[in-house]
Amino acid sequence: MIIAGLDIGTTTISALVIDSDNGQVLKTYTRPNLTQLSGNHSFERLQDSGAILSSCKAIIDEIITEYEPKSIGITGQMHGILYFNKDGIAVSPLITWQDSRGEQPYNNSGISYTKELFGRLKELPDVSNYSPLASGYGSVTNFYNTINNLIPMDAAGFCTIHCYIGMRLCNRVNAILHASDAASLGLYDLSAGYFAKDAINSCGMDTALYPETTTDNLLMGSYKNVPVSIGIGDNQASFLGTVRDLNRSVLINIGTGGQISLLSNNYIANSPIEARPFINNSFLHVGSSLSGGESYALLEKFLSQVVTMFTGDRSKELYEIMNEAALNHLSDVNKLSTEQLSVCTLFRGTRTDSSRRGEINGISPENFTPELLIVGFLYGMVDELLELYGKTKPAHKCDLLVGSGNAVRRNPALQKILEAKFDTGVLIPTHKEEASLGAALFGLLAAFNVSRFEQCINYL
Repeated sequence: MIIAGLDIGTTTISALVIDSDNGQVLKTYTRPNLTQLSGNHSFERLQDSGAILSSCKAIIDEIITEYEPKSIGITGQMHGILYFNKDGIAVSPLITWQDSRGEQPYNNSGISYTKELFGRLKELPDVSNYSPLASGYGSVTNFYNTINNLIPMDAAGFCTIHCYIGMRLCNRVNAILHASDAASLGLYDLSAGYFAKDAINSCGMDTALYPETTTDNLLMGSYKNVPVSIGIGDNQASFLGTVRDLNRSVLINIGTGGQISLLSNNYIANSPIEARPFINNSFLHVGSSLSGGESYALLEKFLSQVVTMFTGDRSKELYEIMNEAALNHLSDVNKLSTEQLSVCTLFRGTRTDSSRRGEINGISPENFTPELLIVGFLYGMVDELLELYGKTKPAHKCDLLVGSGNAVRRNPALQKILEAKFDTGVLIPTHKEEASLGAALFGLLAAFNVSRFEQCINYL
């Protein structure tokens, strides 16, 4: 049976076609997401929702013409929202997860909109059960827009971009979000399984704008007679498309940001690490680093500027040289005795404290070298995720470590550090389009039955 998955990312739109009967990936598609729009303020991060829809339709039409899939699953960038009217048509751009209006000063005070929203919630009962809030999350974005009268007059609701694509493909006028998607917007009651509308109302926002939610694996409808599932969050889709043994594995994903994810069958209140709804009423415990692979990109940019300063050559990309230097150091027993630089990679802060910044410590005459700076950055990236993992113990033991994302795939030195820090080998998935694959599997689960889903996973 041929199935397809679509992943609407911030920088690319990807899709994958797979034969669920043998796990063979038949074709992958990747298109640049060149839909960025200029806003009225420098802190805005907007994309053209209509242009994204056109790109997605073009890819799906091509898939249907060539392969006639039996189901389509959809995932995409979480947290961001767009507003739609009573006919289910977008009346705003997509306000992405990178948008920082929530960090702007509230009412000319010394606190941000995000902290003002926290302040309005802190006295409410059960607030510890709500999914977290941060700038770029839909509820914070909607709060800012409510205060500043920026919600379109004809808005009937809002949703994520992949929910919207599903709506338009299936000619729906109302949104329905899977729990994995809904929780990413904030103010979703994780214990109850729906948005905390009393809390939303008490914060001055219109509860009617919030979408319907479900914990079930539902279909959104059909497109050209092909069943289309409701959207699933991209973190959850990546876990589903990467990890074969769901109960024993820990997933490390390092792309622009970084994430460590592991499965739990229960929601644990007051956990120090984020709990995100997954499939079949289970949860992923997820720790996120905001810099992740961007930390390494920051170092590459700095070293490239040094090369340009002294040689005038602006053409060199230094990643391969950096990776080789780090691997040489880690492979040389004598070099390993050298005192390491300590690099804290919180260059963009944390989810809970955006004001924190990175540091380089322990500099000595012996270790202040480009090679050890590179190694220090890699250790810092891993240490940040290891600290987040530590907050999940003893709930889950890392029997299998799975590494995904280009930063892991392309850097043997980073793989070596992960193995040392987690005291286990790193498994690198065969398939690179993890989120698209996870979306396809979720679409299979929604359209057919559990046995077909489990059979497909076993083949991968």
